[in-house]
Amino acid sequence: MNNPIKFAGSRSTNQLEMRTVITNQKTVMNRSLSAGSRLNPSMQFLQDARRELHKQIPFIATPGMKSKSSNVVRNFSLSNLAALNQYAAGQDTSGAGERDGLSKQDLYELDKEVMDSEVVTAPLLLAVLVAVIAQFLNGYNTGVMNAPEAVVFPGHTVMQWSFAVSAFAIGGPLGAAAGGYFANRNGRRGALLMCTWVFFFGGIIMALAPNIWVLVLARFVVGFASGFSSVLVPIYLGELAPPILRGTFGTCTQFSMVIGILMSDVFAFPLANKHGWRFLFAITGFLAFIQLMLSPYLLESPRWLLSRDPDSAEAAINIKKLNGLRDEAEIRAEIQNVLDAHNLTNDSLSTNNVAALATVLDDGDEGGMGNGYKKGGYDRVGDDDMAFGRKQRSKTTTAELSAELFTDKKHSLLLLCCLVMHVSQQLCGINAVFYYSNLFFDGIIDNPLVGTTIVAFVNVLATWVAQILMDSCFRRTLLLWSTGGMVVCIGFITLALMGLVPKIVSLFAVMGFVSFFEVRGQGMQGM
Repeated sequence: MNNPIKFAGSRSTNQLEMRTVITNQKTVMNRSLSAGSRLNPSMQFLQDARRELHKQIPFIATPGMKSKSSNVVRNFSLSNLAALNQYAAGQDTSGAGERDGLSKQDLYELDKEVMDSEVVTAPLLLAVLVAVIAQFLNGYNTGVMNAPEAVVFPGHTVMQWSFAVSAFAIGGPLGAAAGGYFANRNGRRGALLMCTWVFFFGGIIMALAPNIWVLVLARFVVGFASGFSSVLVPIYLGELAPPILRGTFGTCTQFSMVIGILMSDVFAFPLANKHGWRFLFAITGFLAFIQLMLSPYLLESPRWLLSRDPDSAEAAINIKKLNGLRDEAEIRAEIQNVLDAHNLTNDSLSTNNVAALATVLDDGDEGGMGNGYKKGGYDRVGDDDMAFGRKQRSKTTTAELSAELFTDKKHSLLLLCCLVMHVSQQLCGINAVFYYSNLFFDGIIDNPLVGTTIVAFVNVLATWVAQILMDSCFRRTLLLWSTGGMVVCIGFITLALMGLVPKIVSLFAVMGFVSFFEVRGQGMQGM
């Protein structure tokens, strides 16, 4: 008779006894599962936990995924380990199953084993470091025009300089639209190389521009590349990284951008003069050239390769390199995880398709446990199930999906909220800070560039704080408090510009505004 599992709130045993309990539990699992499996039972559990993470963590590197990954692992453990423990107790003949149940501490240890099972391999780290150069250049070119305004083509009009600054923002949306298209057509790696070439030529044109109008064109080209990278890099890193690491790499992309803004101000100290401003602009071309030289370390996305050919040998090789896998069974399991997650992600675009596929996935599960658990061992989605999912998905066109988003009441309200938040994020005035903050601080401090650099440094610190808050606060709470803080700071900036409060207040108000903006932006990304 199966013994119920007791989750005690605390344990009186010491650390050694607790580890002994876990060892006994794993021994029971070893005896109870199929002896014919090529993966040992504890490894089988890790593989199924990875599969669940692949299903529930999106293929994009964005901040805020750490807590979600922890919740997914915990829920998976609660459901599947409970079933395994009960089944193991029924099969065990040594009595270990009767003596030892899983406590909360045991569950924590096993969850930690899953979370710590991922390693950052050298190929993965190199690919990440090379890819985030594009996001660094995005941030760098956001702030690079702030300091040298007085020395670049002296005599230009305010309108001409406004064109040169704003051309970056005009090229950005076009690049973002093109990024998704070329990522799907040419592959993530191919699209990233295209983006790097655009950065390279844009940076060279900026450095060699003979007049202000050529500079306007170059800024448009660099803006196009920046928008391109903003869409592409998070997707590329999210498809390279294991699910548990996607939040970490999402943090890397954000930090790369804000550090790029900071470095544009730092480099301006020695270069924002009549002899050095071309070198300041040439840094874009130089870093793009470095990225091209390091491009052999950019591996193609396994997900993209498998979406084109489920039997892709290159995808298997890349998965082996990126995840540090050695066993052939582990590689096959990881390939299946990516394929299953890819098909489920595409099916989720249609509510009807999700329901249809969920019926297939739930069919045959013991006790409604889900997650592919069947009595006597684990199972996975079969080829017939995935073929059914692909068949269902093909019945829905892009036009039908778009119409469903706008016509369905539940979806249309969410879509409207999403659009309003993102539009307000762009129209809140943050670009004016990074483009023209030197003008804000003119007359407040002796060197306005010092104030601009301080604000950029605060921006980096605020990004770090926002990453911490994302894993401990509700997203709605972050959005409301940060939006309120931005409104207050804008009020003080306005009062300072009108001369109603001391001008030094504007420096602290701008720093506060940037800090709240970063918190708001991270809260939106995590939703």
